[in-house]
Amino acid sequence: MHRSTSALARFGLRAGEPSRFRRNGRGRPVVGRVVGIETDGSIAIRDADGSARSLRPEAVEIRRPGARGRLGWRLVSEVAITWEQLELFEPTPRPSAEPGPTVRIRRRRPTLFDDDATRAPPRSAPLPEPSCESDGDAPATPAERA
Repeated sequence: MHRSTSALARFGLRAGEPSRFRRNGRGRPVVGRVVGIETDGSIAIRDADGSARSLRPEAVEIRRPGARGRLGWRLVSEVAITWEQLELFEPTPRPSAEPGPTVRIRRRRPTLFDDDATRAPPRSAPLPEPSCESDGDAPATPAERA
């Protein structure tokens, strides 16, 4: 049996870490502690009674933070693939240049999705009415139209 930290780290485990498994693959989970890695690749666990067990990684769950940081039970077979590789990444580098100035777009007319608070203020002068050549029948100015 391999009890070294490097052997456990290959599976993403630590000695004495809480783990759980199900007896005969069904029933309520039994909580135990990780002891080491057996020569055949199974995980050695001691349960609360002190009994030793060697289980496949697919049958053992350990606690790991999920996507939002909450601890949850994950299969060791999943942790061995993802958890170890995440520790290999270095922290994200800082950007070499600061971002440029921001641009604010002001619209003259509100769009469909604007709120009252985000609408552009009204213009001070109204737009001139388009002039059109009349052929005599249609009114040429807004006053004549009314």
